[in-house]
Amino acid sequence: MLTGAGEALREHAHVLLRDLGRAREAVRAEAGGPVQGNVTIGLPTTVAMVLTLPLLLAMRERHPGVALHIVESQSGHLVEWLRQGRLDVAVLFDAQGGAAGDEIALMEAVTLPVLLPGREHGFRRLLDGYASRTGRSWSIVAEVDALPHLKRGVAAGLAHTVLPWAAVREEIAGGTLVARRLVEPSLQRTAMLATSAERPASRAHMAAAACIASLARDLVERGEWKGRSSVGERWAR
Repeated sequence: MLTGAGEALREHAHVLLRDLGRAREAVRAEAGGPVQGNVTIGLPTTVAMVLTLPLLLAMRERHPGVALHIVESQSGHLVEWLRQGRLDVAVLFDAQGGAAGDEIALMEAVTLPVLLPGREHGFRRLLDGYASRTGRSWSIVAEVDALPHLKRGVAAGLAHTVLPWAAVREEIAGGTLVARRLVEPSLQRTAMLATSAERPASRAHMAAAACIASLARDLVERGEWKGRSSVGERWAR
């Protein structure tokens, strides 16, 4: 069993070994040739649902020498892991804004019984902030952090919920869920592509980041990811 000091050393060792791998890849890249290396990518759950498979397919076609490790978690966790060097590239949400037919005003939505994730989730804090503008709070039946169980509860008729469209698009297409778009106000948030400013990015990292950016634009244009692309690329480092 590792002691507390041993656990801390192991975490630092993982970062050092990853940095050594990055250095090795950078040296090899100077010799030219195809892009190769390992890239760990962090995706929020709702983004992972729409982006993971297209990303795996696209990277295999464009850069077969790059090995991907996809990590799915909350945006807040991904920020910390990016800072620690455990992630090379991440898609992050800003702290302000998303929502998952017909329309329903927020003033009406807050009166409905709902299942929502716990308060530690950034998306829940976003929803609470919007609800507070109406002078009310959500009528919560239960807090459910696991997205599959949350959707099953809604499908069983237990309550409603609020989710980004990407999180429920398959269920909507299959007829197991029905969605109405929240309006007055419309909920929005920005997804940002981020890399670490403290560690040099390898060719593999930049290839993966560029692939994510192009896929996101394509998915939005095809209507498979509800939203709109920014005019230019914005990089958070």
